[in-house]
Amino acid sequence: MAFNWTVAALDYQVSEDGLTDVVTTVHWRVSKEDDEGNVGSAYGSKGVPAPNPDSFIAYADLTPETCLNWLFNETAPMDGGESGAEWKADTEANVDAQLAEMENPTHGTGVPW
Repeated sequence: MAFNWTVAALDYQVSEDGLTDVVTTVHWRVSKEDDEGNVGSAYGSKGVPAPNPDSFIAYADLTPETCLNWLFNETAPMDGGESGAEWKADTEANVDAQLAEMENPTHGTGVPW
């Protein structure tokens, strides 16, 4: 039961501070399937800090792992919120909570007929 993180899309500036195709936002998905076939998931987007020109990676050379690492390893949050590691842990905890609710429901929706 591992988490499956993927990159759905990237937003980028065509030109910024002399760099080309600078990623500004990563749109991500995460899912996890339990032993019973239940799937919990989340989707969202997260801004990334401006790149360091000395370690800039060309857009064509980006990989999903690189982009996800930007999110997971962010140490100085752009918005004053959580670090990347805290954000990742909270997101995965929310997916786990979905699975727990599926395994042991505390509420329901429907009609009796």
